Amino acid sequence: MESLDRSNIKKILLTTTGLSSVGQGGGISSYVHDLATNFVNKGYKVTVYLVRQSEPVFPTASVYDYSFFQIPNKRCDESVLVSEIYKSILALNPDVIINNDVSYIAGLWSVLDTKIIRISVMHGFKEGFTWSNFGIQGKMAIYNWKYIDYIVCQNEAMVADASKKYHIPEQKFCCIHQTVNFVPVQKLKKSSFSILFAGGASYSKGADIAYNVAKELKNTSLNFEFHWCLPAGKYKKYFESDRRFVFHGALSRESFLQTLGNSDCILIPTRMDTGPLLLVEALAQGVIPLCNDVKSAIPDLIKSGKNGFIVKKNRVREYLRIIEDLSKKNIVSISDLAKESYQKTLTPECQVLSFEQLFRKNTSLMQRSFSSQNVVHFHLYNTALYHKVSYVRILNKVINAFEIVMTDRLYKNCFKYLLK
Repeated sequence: MESLDRSNIKKILLTTTGLSSVGQGGGISSYVHDLATNFVNKGYKVTVYLVRQSEPVFPTASVYDYSFFQIPNKRCDESVLVSEIYKSILALNPDVIINNDVSYIAGLWSVLDTKIIRISVMHGFKEGFTWSNFGIQGKMAIYNWKYIDYIVCQNEAMVADASKKYHIPEQKFCCIHQTVNFVPVQKLKKSSFSILFAGGASYSKGADIAYNVAKELKNTSLNFEFHWCLPAGKYKKYFESDRRFVFHGALSRESFLQTLGNSDCILIPTRMDTGPLLLVEALAQGVIPLCNDVKSAIPDLIKSGKNGFIVKKNRVREYLRIIEDLSKKNIVSISDLAKESYQKTLTPECQVLSFEQLFRKNTSLMQRSFSSQNVVHFHLYNTALYHKVSYVRILNKVINAFEIVMTDRLYKNCFKYLLK
C-alpha cells in the first residue's frame, strides 16, 4: 500500500448525476454540491462533472469549476460521450476522483492512471433480490471494484452488508457520514411544543406513520403545533380545520431550515434511507429526532434517550408517548446533546478529514487500455423514471448484466448478475 503525503493532493474531480447548484433536488445533488464546497473551503482545487440526459445546465452560484456532459438519446452515440469524458479527465489530470453514480465513470475505472486515487460513493443499497433504484445504485458503486481504491458508504450497516452481498473485501469499504453546511437560524419565541414532519406524502418516508401520529395528537390536550413540509396529498384533508396543523407544501431550503430550526422535535419514520440528511440537519440545530429503527445512519448517530429517540417498528403509540413526555419537561439537555453529536463528528470539517484519510491510503491497482468496452450503457437516469416492471427498465438491466460479464469475461456469472 502506497502512502501519500497530503500536500501532494491538489486537484479533486467529483462526478455526479445530480447537482443542487444547477437547481436539481435530491440527496445526491446536495451531497455533491456540499462536498465540493467543503473541499474548496479546505484549499483544494475542485472540478465537478455533471453527466445527465438533459439540456446543458450551469450553476447559479458555486466556488468550484464545472463541466456538463450530455447523455445522448441514442445508445450508439454513448461511446463518443465516454471518449469525451476520458479525454477531459486526462487533460484535467486530477489527483482524486470521487464518483457519485455516474455509470460511465464506473466503466472507466480500469483505464485511469493508477496514480489517481479512485473513490466510489454508494448512495443506495438494498439487500437481496431487487429492481429498486437503491439496488441499482449499490451495484453502480461497486462496478469494476477491483480498480477502485475505496467504496464510501453512508452508514456502518451498509459497509458490512454490501461487502457480503457483492463478495468484496470489507477493507475496500469505509463509512463517511453525510454532513450539512449549517448556518444557525434565528429562533422565534413560541408558547407551544413544535413537531415537524418533512416527508410529504411519501410512503418510504413514513407519511402514513406521521399521519397516524398526528391523528393521535389531535385527540390529546397537548399544547402543540404540527408542521408538515412537502405536499401532503390525501393526508391533509383530516386536519385542514385544525389550526394546530400547518401544511407548508414545498419550501425553499432557507425557509425549510428556518421551520426546522424553530421545531422542538422532528419525526423521521423513514422506511428506507442511507442517511438521512434530514437527521444531520436536525442534530445541527439541536432539534430532537424521533426515528424509525431502519438500517441507515440512524443507529450510528442516535443514542436513544440521549441525543434523540429510536422507535422500534415505527410504533405510533411510542412516538406519541415520547412527544407527550418531551412536551412536559425541559428539553434543553437533549437538544444540547444533539448539537454536540453534530459538532463532534458531522461538521464539514469532519467529512473532509475523513476523506483525507483515504488520500493517504492509495492502493496499487492494475490498469487496462482504453477501448469501447469501457462504455457502461445502463445509466441510472435512463431508468429512474420508469416503472420497476417496465419493458425498458428490464431490458436495460439485462443489457447491463450482459455488459458486465462481457467486460470481465465472467460468463458463468451471467444469471447471478441478473438476480442481484
